[in-house]
Amino acid sequence: MNPIPVDECLGIAIDHRLRKLFRPVLQNQGREFGLHQDKIVGLGRSLLRGNEQVPKDELLVTRQLASPASIGGLVVVLLKPPNSLPYHYGLDLTVQSCPTLAALDEGFRVVTCGSLSLEDITTVDSLPFIRPKDKLPPGFKRNRYLQVFEILKAKRPDVILCMWQDKDAIGTKLESVQSIGVGKIFENSAGEIQLGPGLMATKVNAFHPSYAMYHHPTFSCFRQLLLLEIAQACNKYAGNWTQLEWMTELRERCRMRASELCIRKERNIKHFRDCLANALTSMKTVIISLRGETMTEQTRNHASYDTLLRTSLCDYSNDISLCLREIWIIRESIHPEDLSEEDKGTISDAVALCLKFLKDVVKDIHGKNSLTANSKVGTHGVYEASRMEALVSRQYRLRSEEGPKSAELVCSFLVDLNWIFELAEKGGVYKTCLNDVADLFLLFSLEFERILGELMAVKGGNSQQSSDLFEEALVEITSGIGHL
Repeated sequence: MNPIPVDECLGIAIDHRLRKLFRPVLQNQGREFGLHQDKIVGLGRSLLRGNEQVPKDELLVTRQLASPASIGGLVVVLLKPPNSLPYHYGLDLTVQSCPTLAALDEGFRVVTCGSLSLEDITTVDSLPFIRPKDKLPPGFKRNRYLQVFEILKAKRPDVILCMWQDKDAIGTKLESVQSIGVGKIFENSAGEIQLGPGLMATKVNAFHPSYAMYHHPTFSCFRQLLLLEIAQACNKYAGNWTQLEWMTELRERCRMRASELCIRKERNIKHFRDCLANALTSMKTVIISLRGETMTEQTRNHASYDTLLRTSLCDYSNDISLCLREIWIIRESIHPEDLSEEDKGTISDAVALCLKFLKDVVKDIHGKNSLTANSKVGTHGVYEASRMEALVSRQYRLRSEEGPKSAELVCSFLVDLNWIFELAEKGGVYKTCLNDVADLFLLFSLEFERILGELMAVKGGNSQQSSDLFEEALVEITSGIGHL
């Protein structure tokens, strides 16, 4: 088994505050077994698709997804299975072949430090065995929702992670375990559900993983929120959940973004390029602002954590990495002869946008007369490596022996970004691998989050020290008053 990453998940650098919520979770595997697996298989056996029965392999994998057999624990409710999955290869390959299930499996493994995977989480669809392409008779869905609610009653879960929505479920019992939208939470009593006499469960609102991984794959905030909701479900099950201000801010940001995206729903290479351009512009503005003496003074005091956090630099870098990755995937999945001229131009635009990002930063640092570019075809680096490093070092590193880590990171990132371009033709035509550039931005995000985590620990230590000193002073004052 591969080691569980502690800083990366779902293709992004994990927010350092989110990582503090990750801890092992042990489900109580009691000796009392439920009938939920038998009930869900029974639904499949009673279903006819045209004149054909549901294949045995699909019945088996669906039963395995509904494990463990014991009652209680965590339950995830999704919408419906995709049109096609390789059930005949077994559970593991089926999970890895389905982006939704793969994202959930990865999320639970990382959030629980490897203690839980989908094999330990009961996962059911609101419409088991019903694929998007299947035509349903009138009234079928409402009857199926009633049957799935009975499956939940048989499972008697402690926590239900609600990750599906369907307007046809309104008015049914299963509506109570629907998602209420991106970035929202169940308030007060709405976070509890009575499945039956004496059967209470805690609900956690989330959204379908495909929203973050497929429909809007270039916005890292949705992936952060997906991990947060998984962490909330696990921590509520363990009985140690506390809602913090930064979580509210993340949800609000995602809610606003989701509202904007309701208007624009394209999922194509041009949309990815536009998202890339916006994220690069935002990151460039921050990078330029974080140089020279201003950055030096900020990083010398304890306000540096708040200052760097407010820049949203890691968010922009994560988004850029995701945009580049999506464009690269399209580039690799289509034969060059089958790419339209428009798509080829869009891919070239992505390279040009990253190149412009670098040149604009260098121009701002160097002034009106930018560095002289390399002129030898086949040379790595837009600018000569030693001159590039000397330039950014003067601007981003302290003039003392030990500079701030954030400045060192920005410096090395710009040097590496410069090197990753290769002069392909005279006249300033450069080439690079978009996947490699995506890796570079992701690495920047990972290192930046690590630095923020270290600064947060220092800030927390100083706050605790100040609190201890205040308590000591208060004791002395109280003692003094007692002697008057």
